[in-house]
Amino acid sequence: MKGKSRGYIMAGVGFILILITALSYLLNWDGQYTPLFILGIVFVAVGMNMTRKSDIK
Repeated sequence: MKGKSRGYIMAGVGFILILITALSYLLNWDGQYTPLFILGIVFVAVGMNMTRKSDIK
């Protein structure tokens, strides 16, 4: 259960990072948010992988 909740938290943080990047693009905010987008994708992928692996046990 511990790994599953950590996975959901990581995926949630990744989704928030992707959402910030999308909003900055749509609302024409100043700033380069490409690294946040890449980190968001990585966090979502790793987090969902952690939740999937904890279900297999």
